[in-house]
Amino acid sequence: MVDFDIVKREVDALDAAGLLKLGAPQDEYDGESRRIAKILIVSMTAEQAAFAMCRVFSNSFGEHYEEKIFVKAAENILAVCRESGYSMKNNFPENIFSQRF
Repeated sequence: MVDFDIVKREVDALDAAGLLKLGAPQDEYDGESRRIAKILIVSMTAEQAAFAMCRVFSNSFGEHYEEKIFVKAAENILAVCRESGYSMKNNFPENIFSQRF
């Protein structure tokens, strides 16, 4: 699990669905950010984190998203969490990548 505020900042900056730029409220992606914060762990690679983020967005919005658009945000989230001393503990089930978020 990583910090919600760190995830929210990156998810909002990414604006993967383009909703914030269209004038959606600032809490538009809070549900997605909460789900992402619950499943990401600091020991993930950026690619694993991007995959998880992509799955959350694809399931939330019913659209296909490319994992590559989430890589930079994932790198930033993991870097900030590592610098902040977050635990490397695995807080999710082993089959997380096969689950629907």
